[in-house]
Amino acid sequence: MIKAAIKKTHGMNQIVLHTKPHDCGGKCRYCFSGKGLSNGMLHSETIIQARDAGWSPTEQMRYGEGILSLPQPVGNKFSITVKGDSFTNYPVNYLERYLQEMYDYLNGEPSETFEDARRKHATAPNRCGYLSVTTRPDMVTTAWCEELIRFGVSSVELGVQNLYDTVLEFNNRGHGREAVVRATELLKKYGFEVGYHMMPGLPYTTREIDVANFTSLLWEDDLFPDYIKFYPCVLLKNNGAQPELASLYDSGKWAPLTDETYADLLRGVLPSIPRSVYISRYQRIIPEEYIAHGPAKYIGRSQFNGIDLSICQRSFQHTAHMDKPFSALPYRLEDVAQGKDVCVQALLPDDTVLAYMRLSFYDGWALLRDIRVLGRPYAYEGKQNEDPGCIQHKGIGKGLLARAETLAKIRLCQEIRLYPLPGAEHYFVKQGYQANGMYSLSKKLM
Repeated sequence: MIKAAIKKTHGMNQIVLHTKPHDCGGKCRYCFSGKGLSNGMLHSETIIQARDAGWSPTEQMRYGEGILSLPQPVGNKFSITVKGDSFTNYPVNYLERYLQEMYDYLNGEPSETFEDARRKHATAPNRCGYLSVTTRPDMVTTAWCEELIRFGVSSVELGVQNLYDTVLEFNNRGHGREAVVRATELLKKYGFEVGYHMMPGLPYTTREIDVANFTSLLWEDDLFPDYIKFYPCVLLKNNGAQPELASLYDSGKWAPLTDETYADLLRGVLPSIPRSVYISRYQRIIPEEYIAHGPAKYIGRSQFNGIDLSICQRSFQHTAHMDKPFSALPYRLEDVAQGKDVCVQALLPDDTVLAYMRLSFYDGWALLRDIRVLGRPYAYEGKQNEDPGCIQHKGIGKGLLARAETLAKIRLCQEIRLYPLPGAEHYFVKQGYQANGMYSLSKKLM
């Protein structure tokens, strides 16, 4: 069984929740699922617990808190990833009830409606500081973006897999590159952090195509995701879970990557990944003994030190700086171009990332899409934590916001807008932002 993906890292307590199995909207050749699970899911601690609890978000949150051994009862900040089938293919009323229950748990009291739960979460004893969901590019619409804002979602991961239409068509993906472009543009305009799942080694691809995806195509202005997850294509030992992929392998029409060829591919493309991008994973979390063909061995991140210069690889969490007090961490701010956007990073002299922020620019206004200070999770209640590794609420976020205002003024923007998570609204109000519509805040600059 796959270990629970629950941990304390990057400034928050990370918990994975699972929605009930549902139609994902696709029929991809390579996909798999366990019996009674969502497509692309294998048995893991969290998904088995979720299934046995009837997919209840309350019970899943309680289970995650238990693993983290969090101090009770209040003051915890959570990064929550909702996994399942394509999020925007579920009925809206199901998602509303699901997230209302999640907010109620964090709020510590029940609510009559979703809007009531969302309102209470602004001053909740435990708060969600990051909420991520996953869907297909062809299932992103303006109406869904508005619903995601209402739900309090901050990050949307798109199952892109490949940017060549010929490869996507052969694998029955059901969409092409243009759907990815449209979804990315919409999501960024609504202030979401945008992640891509990419799948090297697919049937009908070539090394040249995979290299082009990661060294050039991803970084065109109309794409340029904020983060990526590498999910190399694999065939499980249970061939019945992937009959079409097994048939392609048996007939010699698909030659999967090996551990060696995949590591070589990573060494070749990682230097081309922009330093504003966050690489969440090099591989799926699948035990080696589950995989029949394709990259199976665990890849330690340290082997790519000096090759991978993305945010995650340079993150504060992965260094000995975590053992130092904040006063011993002199930092500077650096503006990093990101396609049409700018990523501002708070850096130590050795290029370690303490915090980062993403800013998009439109005609007369700027949009703050993401701001994150790393380090050990900060408790909302009680005394400010001065322990080593605790760098939140030390003024770094305010410094990033000030830099955002400067960059926006240089581009003659009249205001900065953002769609804050419910639990973060009060922070931005304290920094001078005011209500600008139902779920939006803004700050006038001129």
